Amino acid sequence: MFAFSWHIYGLPEEDPRRTYVEFTLERVGATTRLKVVESGFAQLSDDAHSTAFGGNTDGWARELGELVDYLDAA
Repeated sequence: MFAFSWHIYGLPEEDPRRTYVEFTLERVGATTRLKVVESGFAQLSDDAHSTAFGGNTDGWARELGELVDYLDAA
């Protein structure tokens, strides 16, 4: 497992609030499963939550899709 805190999309850079992103690798038979959990959105107002959560959900789908493409090509 590895993790980091991340600036919340849509908030000003100087805002101290962050999300916490955790990556866990698990062996599943002959393959490896990657689990990504990002928490910390509950600290936001409804509007900020919608912007940040939606933006990050879309972003993770793109980034993890790129990882799958990279690994498939290896």
